[in-house]
Amino acid sequence: MIMQVATLPDTWLDFGKDVFDYAKLGAGMPVGFTLHYEAHNSDTRSGMNPMHRDQVDPDTGYQHIDAIGKLDMQSSHHIRYLRSRQYMRKFIDHVGFTVESSAVQSAPIPNCPGLSASSGLYQWYLLKNEK
Repeated sequence: MIMQVATLPDTWLDFGKDVFDYAKLGAGMPVGFTLHYEAHNSDTRSGMNPMHRDQVDPDTGYQHIDAIGKLDMQSSHHIRYLRSRQYMRKFIDHVGFTVESSAVQSAPIPNCPGLSASSGLYQWYLLKNEK
């Protein structure tokens, strides 16, 4: 199976003191992380959400357009998440797949039209299910 996912290098985020204090209590250090952040429905995939199909601007593909044709920031926000590479590796191990090979995008895409493609780095896995 080939899996493509946008991941973040684990070195892009440092754990705070609270995480280290929690780990000292016996829980151990986390393996990887998931970064959650507020985003807006304003990238190249925005018009594909069937929940708001009737609100799609036919020229831009954006949803949540206000009366004057601008993106309605109040109704377009949602929570996005990106996972770190170690998190994805741990998940793959957890579900019982074996990584046969992996390739990582070396740098962000310059002048990318979509926010989703520019906020992380793509990673491709060739996975094998032993079952």
